[in-house]
Amino acid sequence: MKRSRINFVSKTRRSRSGKPGHTGKVRLYGADLESLRWRVYLRDLATCQLKKDGCRGVTLWERGHMHHVVHRSLGGSDSEENCVWSCPSCHNAEHCPKACPKK
Repeated sequence: MKRSRINFVSKTRRSRSGKPGHTGKVRLYGADLESLRWRVYLRDLATCQLKKDGCRGVTLWERGHMHHVVHRSLGGSDSEENCVWSCPSCHNAEHCPKACPKK
């Protein structure tokens, strides 16, 4: 299986990864976030959990997305309970319910 490149993470963020912050949210960075993505992929058996129109069903590691049920910006944590696996079309439909304008 081809591994994707993990983005660079600063020392400060790396030291805080996995620890609840002052608001109680758990944030993961770098390899910790990729490990969570892998656990969600295996738990959901590579099957899209959102099931929107045009769903492809089973999605491979390279193409799939880890979707936060409660978005991080709305107070969601990086935890297995708050994440599901999704195919690209369902993930885009969830984040942009109307047709997204092209940039």
